Amino acid sequence: MLLKDKVAIVTGSGRGLGKAIALALANEGARLMLMSKIQNELEEVIKEANLPDKQVAIFCGDISKESDVRQMVDLTLSKFGTIDILVNNAGIIGPIGPLNSVKVREWIKTLEVNVIGTFLCTHMVLPILMAKKHGKIINTAGSGERPLPNFSAYASSKSAVIRFTETLAEEVKPYNIDVNAIAPGGISTKMTEEIFKAMKVIDEKDSEKYGKVIKSGGTPLEVPASLVVFLSSNASDGITGKIISAVHDDWKNFGSGENALRETEMYTMRRISPDLLDRLKLKKETKKVEE
Repeated sequence: MLLKDKVAIVTGSGRGLGKAIALALANEGARLMLMSKIQNELEEVIKEANLPDKQVAIFCGDISKESDVRQMVDLTLSKFGTIDILVNNAGIIGPIGPLNSVKVREWIKTLEVNVIGTFLCTHMVLPILMAKKHGKIINTAGSGERPLPNFSAYASSKSAVIRFTETLAEEVKPYNIDVNAIAPGGISTKMTEEIFKAMKVIDEKDSEKYGKVIKSGGTPLEVPASLVVFLSSNASDGITGKIISAVHDDWKNFGSGENALRETEMYTMRRISPDLLDRLKLKKETKKVEE
């Protein structure tokens, strides 16, 4: 088992991707703190995972509320004594539609959950990981690397999570803490269904891609969940500050001597500058000479 006796917190773990991540981590031997706003969903995850009481705890709360996050972290420590892995998965889609038509409070709430919630959980777990001089933080940041019209709150929040990931990764390198973000791909969840319904009203044509994901089943949830397992394990040690696509990137081979990956600006949200292009060109020409 890749994660035997490791303690992992998974937020938003009552359904969809969060549930799939929780089950995948449990299957690799991790002890789990599951957090969501809906109690009965968390209880169903425990039943499905078939975990004994000593292996799992649940906390019903809101990640955008500091007091809830503090209680969740304290409960984790009292139950398991430590924390090794934090998966910041909880999030909301927020208001859908042209920027001038969305409700201000709903727009702000999206950032409170997706950005502030990620910050709060990380802020409170980080001292434990720093004391251990080892740890893994994985953030869900799909759709944060590109423009997403009619989803300004969601896209902005996920872009912020990506830059937060990259920045924190640099800060905590001396503590051997790896911080990465994942793009899960076109997964079919309740959130996808909500987007599809809303987009049919706003933009029938743009809604088609979400309809196709729902109809086909989309990317199996096990794919991004497996990526989270990899990033939670020692196999990914040293890979940090990256945004990795569960579907499009060859992450299954990242662990085999990928020292170049650890140093490169690939898998980051960077502007492609002339300097970078020059360096890539020089590297390519050098390789040709060596051959």
